[in-house]
This record gives sequence, C-alpha cells and structure tokens, in this order.
Amino acid sequence: MLRQHLSSDPELGGWLGALRDPVVGPALAELHRDPAHDWTVAELARRVAVSRTVLDDRFRQLLGRPPIRYLTEWRLQLA
Repeated sequence: MLRQHLSSDPELGGWLGALRDPVVGPALAELHRDPAHDWTVAELARRVAVSRTVLDDRFRQLLGRPPIRYLTEWRLQLA
C-alpha cells in the first residue's frame, strides 16, 4: 500500500519524498550508513556527484534543513 501511495504522487514531500530524490536519497543513505563519520557537505556532495550548492538546496527544499543539521538531528535520535 505504501509503495502504491508513493508511486502515485511524484511530488510527495517530506522524508519519504526525499528518499526517492536522485540527490537527497543517496546522500541520506550515506549519512545513515555511517553517521559517526566526520561528514562535510563537500565530501557528501562528492559522494553523490553533485555540487555542494545543489546538495544543500535540495536538502533545504525537501527536508527543510541543511545536510549537516539533518545529520546532527539523526545522531541525537540514535543517541
């Protein structure tokens, strides 16, 4: 049911929409795979093959926060 809902709304926002985004989705995978890593926006952007600006803009657009703030919040949730 969830898969059908996600596929029926290509503009789906929020965290689930971000997972499907070709830029933010892979970046989230990297952050979740190794949250303890000393990430920088530059390194994360390099890993997902986009510029720092594009990565930051997409995070802000889809998740309402920059990548490093998202990471900080994720680390706090894990703690």
